[in-house]
Amino acid sequence: MIYIVPECGLCNRIRVLDSGISLANEWNVKLVVFWKLNNDLNTSFYDLFEPMYTNCGKVEIIEIINADYNFDVYKMYFKGLKYF
Repeated sequence: MIYIVPECGLCNRIRVLDSGISLANEWNVKLVVFWKLNNDLNTSFYDLFEPMYTNCGKVEIIEIINADYNFDVYKMYFKGLKYF
């Protein structure tokens, strides 16, 4: 499984998504995206894109609202609390 956290503006995030999808397809693993809504880009993933798919199925998008740079949110995800 590949976990990515696209950062900064829209163009940078698109590059990260493209790289993540390419790697997930090449390695045949699932892709999880932590999409942060912050001052850089305060827009929902689904307002910008349609659902994305890899060889292993639908890309899981986890939106984090008012995200500061801390790892508490990621720790919650890995403990099984997937939605915030």
